[in-house]
Amino acid sequence: MEASEYFVVRCLLSAKLETRRQLWLLMERYTLLINKLLELLPQSPEFTAWRESGYIPNRSLVEFIEMLKSDSQYSKLPGRFYTSAKILIQSIYKSWFALQRKYSRKISGKLRWIQVLQRALLHK
Repeated sequence: MEASEYFVVRCLLSAKLETRRQLWLLMERYTLLINKLLELLPQSPEFTAWRESGYIPNRSLVEFIEMLKSDSQYSKLPGRFYTSAKILIQSIYKSWFALQRKYSRKISGKLRWIQVLQRALLHK
């Protein structure tokens, strides 16, 4: 364990119970926010365009977050939690979109190969 990790763990364990409880509740709401964003974004009509472009624009993600802020379940989180959620969601989808593009290219290549084989077999 690195010195910085040890320091964080030590500080968290030595914090007062009420402080740890508050942090736990904040992290619980933060997790629910992330899960809700992961659920809502694919339902957006713009999702296909985002997938093709490889990222979700800041503006769109901020709109979703602002919409969720009105729900008491996701409100009253510190601003840095919303910023963190935005960055995390963008990172998750950016990597997922890249994987989907990679798999799509692989499938396209295999389909082209099958077509070449089919033409070769038909001309025999």
